[in-house]
Amino acid sequence: MKIFISWSGETALKCAEVLERGLRQLHPEMKPFVSSLGIVKGQRSMDSIAAELRDADVGIMCLTRENQRKQWINYEAGALSRRTDDDKAYVHPFLIDMPPEEISGPLKQFQATDSSIRREVFSMIQSLHDECVNPYGPEQLRRQFGYFWDRVEKDLRDIKQGIPAPETPVRATPEDLLGELADLVRDQSRRIGALEEKLSALGAPPVPRPTAGDAPAQASAEEGRTTDHTADGIREIVGRTHVVQEDAHEGGIAVICDGEGYRRANEKAEKLRRLASWSKIPITISHDEESVTFAPQ
Repeated sequence: MKIFISWSGETALKCAEVLERGLRQLHPEMKPFVSSLGIVKGQRSMDSIAAELRDADVGIMCLTRENQRKQWINYEAGALSRRTDDDKAYVHPFLIDMPPEEISGPLKQFQATDSSIRREVFSMIQSLHDECVNPYGPEQLRRQFGYFWDRVEKDLRDIKQGIPAPETPVRATPEDLLGELADLVRDQSRRIGALEEKLSALGAPPVPRPTAGDAPAQASAEEGRTTDHTADGIREIVGRTHVVQEDAHEGGIAVICDGEGYRRANEKAEKLRRLASWSKIPITISHDEESVTFAPQ
């Protein structure tokens, strides 16, 4: 499994290199890439980075207050998050010197990991580990994470001690808010364009573009698209052939699976939790008399 570790600035680079060493020792299938370490002299760096972005299964973005709005960080996150269907990649903002509420811009849409909180780092590592072809058992994973945390936590703490504390809390400025709004509008336009291309390829009529006067209809259509994307994501996680019945209603999405689908849902619980949080739609998976609900966080 290829892991692209993104960085910008000296502090983020040091943290990226610490993560690279730790992940290589955590599981033999984890192949982390950091541009400062992974590019051989003589190679064209931009070509090498572009190739690594194309091949990456998942991305970790080492974020600081200083670099979170840098164009290169956001470009790499966007390249990693555009994967669809079976060609999936997840983006994990790895926060070095700030809490999640201070994230601004496009990276705010992803579930962040506070690098100083052990349980959050374990949750990120567990998500990466779930993508391995030959994963460890639960006890072995916790044991390997313990070794990983012992090696990584001290190095990260030493790096953070060299970061000067901000004199005042970082606040979102009107420019930040306008930038976020522009990013969201561009992202929505890109998604609609991609949907139109797929429908055109299937011979379906074009999707009507909403106008400013159609706010209620636009909101309803957006909710419908979110529900459709969520239902499709559930089918991808539990296996399309294992879904017996699904029902979308005001209380969320309820899916009845066969035994294998229910087992997969429990194995991939973290993915379903992330999906529910992203869509803000509760997801209930059931089989016979058993059920489990993943609520938005």
